[in-house]
Amino acid sequence: MSRRLVASSLAAALLALVPNALPRSADAATTPGLRWAKCADVRTHQCVRFSVPLDRNNPAAGSTTIAVERRRASVPSARVGAIFVNPGGPGEAATAKVDDFARMLGRKVTDRFDIVAVDPRGVGRSTQVSCTTRPGTSTPPSLEPGFPVTVAEARAQISHDDAVRAACRRTGGPLLHHMTTADDARDMDQVRALLGDRQLTFVGFSYGTVLGQTYAAMYPSQVRAMVLDGVLDPVQWTAGSRSRYVPIGARLHTGDGAWAAVRQAYAQCQRAGKAKCASAARGIAEWNTVWSLLVKSPRTVWGSRFTWADLVTSTLYSLYDPGTVPGALDDVHNLYLALTGKQVSPAAATATVDRQASPARQGFGLPGEVLEVTRQAVMCSDSLDPYDRWATWRAAAATRDRTRGFDAAGAWSSSLCTSWPGAGKGAYRGPFDRRPATPILFMNALYDPATSIVGARSAHAMSPGSRLVTGNKVGHLLLNDSACATRIRTNYLLTKALPARDVACTDVRPLY
Repeated sequence: MSRRLVASSLAAALLALVPNALPRSADAATTPGLRWAKCADVRTHQCVRFSVPLDRNNPAAGSTTIAVERRRASVPSARVGAIFVNPGGPGEAATAKVDDFARMLGRKVTDRFDIVAVDPRGVGRSTQVSCTTRPGTSTPPSLEPGFPVTVAEARAQISHDDAVRAACRRTGGPLLHHMTTADDARDMDQVRALLGDRQLTFVGFSYGTVLGQTYAAMYPSQVRAMVLDGVLDPVQWTAGSRSRYVPIGARLHTGDGAWAAVRQAYAQCQRAGKAKCASAARGIAEWNTVWSLLVKSPRTVWGSRFTWADLVTSTLYSLYDPGTVPGALDDVHNLYLALTGKQVSPAAATATVDRQASPARQGFGLPGEVLEVTRQAVMCSDSLDPYDRWATWRAAAATRDRTRGFDAAGAWSSSLCTSWPGAGKGAYRGPFDRRPATPILFMNALYDPATSIVGARSAHAMSPGSRLVTGNKVGHLLLNDSACATRIRTNYLLTKALPARDVACTDVRPLY
């Protein structure tokens, strides 16, 4: 598999940012402090953009504009309030996901709650952050979405990172210094107050769980209910005990989650049998064989140079969605046959190449396009990171064999954070152990490749009164894949009632 094919699959998955301009309407509804207008793309929704201070402790520092979208409760007479939503990233436009959240939460919830999305600073319809190179120049090549496996490749990636940081230092502007999760939490609390809700109800996915935990730590008395699905450990996200030696991407246990997901996928494959899964006879031994051969040296397969980083990257993307996992195991099976001198049919080889070129999901921990820096602008502003540019290389090497390279992918995803030019002046880095007015409901797939169950258990342990609901799923986020978890989430949002104890849901459909 070539990096070009992997890159094309990533490019197809990148978010299309929505234009800043919003329509004005003569029949705009009003909320104290906000003037709503019909949204240009979904006329049944309401949109507004307004200015907020860049630095709430220093109004003279200027302002930026944030965008808000609202889907009104279907039964106004039964309305409880608003549910604020965030789909993760960081860098995903929340306003693009309002209807997705409404469908997921279901009519019992949307009959009684508005769905409110606030685009974080620098993202979507909010004023966007951008870093540009000097006219007539471009950044050195990057290995994204792959990552370095040799010292020479590491030097190339570091040169690329240096150029991006230089562009941001030169053109990022004041907004680059005020894009922390805490800044977004303050903006969200202002919107809550302008809507007239006494407390906040929030549903956040993936990175959105950091936003939720940050809000709960900063405004504990104002939490009505908070559901966090696909949980990141906020201590490791912001600092952690080794922050000046280990980069944020290597602190989040993403490699542990991904490798656990691979092992579970092969276990389900073997239970299903060879009629359903070609790898059933040998199981995970096939993946380990391909890995070991590629660690020794790159190989050429079907005309493409293939490294162990390519194996890790392609497998990692596939693990996000349970529907793509069987195809990923088939690809590894075909690679195993080819690398061990066995026959692979032309149809199987073509199918493997075609799957690598198909759209892949993007989630936390995977690099974005060059100079589209919203993800790094948040992550690097929130976190304390090493000053040494080679710290990422060392962190990736230290865990390579234990997590079969998946932690290396996580480490390199944050390599830009070394000496990041954004000041992160408004960052909140703890404590995260304050008890909110209503304790948090955490949810996590047991085999999540992006937000490991390790992080969810750490966050749950430090959050007083919280509950953790797990599901036996291979994939990122529980979503509605467990009816057991969905019932608990719905009841909690409606009544604020948590289960008496943590719950392990076992009703997620197997991969085969």
